[in-house]
Amino acid sequence: MRPVSGDLDVAAIAFDGLAVGTNFDSNGRELSPGNRIDVDISIPLDADGTAVQIIDTITGEVVPLGIVVVAGDSVIPPDVVPPEAVRVPEWADAASAPVDHEYRFSIGSVDGTTKWFLNDAAYPFVDPLELTQGEFVKFRLVNDSELLHPMHLHGQFFKVISRNGEEVDEGHFGDALL
Repeated sequence: MRPVSGDLDVAAIAFDGLAVGTNFDSNGRELSPGNRIDVDISIPLDADGTAVQIIDTITGEVVPLGIVVVAGDSVIPPDVVPPEAVRVPEWADAASAPVDHEYRFSIGSVDGTTKWFLNDAAYPFVDPLELTQGEFVKFRLVNDSELLHPMHLHGQFFKVISRNGEEVDEGHFGDALL
């Protein structure tokens, strides 16, 4: 899903239920199935008729999901400072840290049924991984298929530190990614 805000100022203030370290412009931000984003929308007084379109692009096609249209009389809202997380670990050396666990996604067939595989095993034959609270663990997730697939670490939040070998600093944690 991708919000396209046009001329509106749309700042993300929380991602997957956690406040972000620094509010960021969410215009065009792609969300994985399972992601949630809380936004603070600043609407100019003269924005009557301005539209925000929400689209889905996970299949590679643009699928309109909805349009939010600004309508009606303008009001001056009270000054509110959007919340920000008090602390988001930076993990400055995370990109150079060794990988603790690598998981490879692929698609295969079991008894004539197409299934997703994780390290060549189909659910429920995937061994669970137990983590220790407060321990830094670095995962590498590799999608060997031609399809996009959402990844959820149930009950855990994580921070993406690189995509396709390129370092990123998204400034927030999440619990799902594409």
